[in-house]
Amino acid sequence: EVERLRTVQINTIIDLCYQCKLCYPICPYIPPHRWEIDFPRLMLRAKALRIKEHGWPYRQRIISNPEFLGKWGSRIAPLANRLNTMAWNRQVMHAVMGIHRERILPRYYRETFVKWFKKRKGLKVQSNGKVALFYTCFINYHAPEIGRAAVEVLEHNGIEVICPEQVCCGMPYLDSGALEPALKNINFNLKSLRGTIAQGYDLVVLSPTCCYMLRKEYPF
Repeated sequence: EVERLRTVQINTIIDLCYQCKLCYPICPYIPPHRWEIDFPRLMLRAKALRIKEHGWPYRQRIISNPEFLGKWGSRIAPLANRLNTMAWNRQVMHAVMGIHRERILPRYYRETFVKWFKKRKGLKVQSNGKVALFYTCFINYHAPEIGRAAVEVLEHNGIEVICPEQVCCGMPYLDSGALEPALKNINFNLKSLRGTIAQGYDLVVLSPTCCYMLRKEYPF
């Protein structure tokens, strides 16, 4: 019956999928079924094929790069936060970028988590272990208080915390079907984290999406 679907219907399904993975555990056709249908990964392949055949829309290029948005947003944090609450600017974003005018957007912070971490004096005692923090783009630019709390809790329990060099986990690129920039980020993080883990550090990830990416998508 799939052959009866029109192209516009198929494209709608592809656009609506945002990799929540909730279909996977309830689908009766996943491996080890003889059909072995992995619907989320099927949607990723469809998006990758669409970019290969039709190009990568500029809106997806921008939205899929949270580091670029975060760096500029944090530099002009008060202005960026103000603009994101103004009706006329939200109308422009709705029309140009496809970001709904009523969507509540995250705040930017001038002092990112990385800036805070670099200027402090961390605990060097390794009595209870040591941790490498994958703080994620969202924590760095939009919720630095979560990162600070995590560091304080870990150090309170006698655990050394470091933040190895890292970039976005690559999920926004992967979700858009942009495989090349996703692989570039993945390879960068693997090279950086491999050395850290080899030194005996346990990796702690502060975002469930990024954690899923590192645990499930990186090995694949």
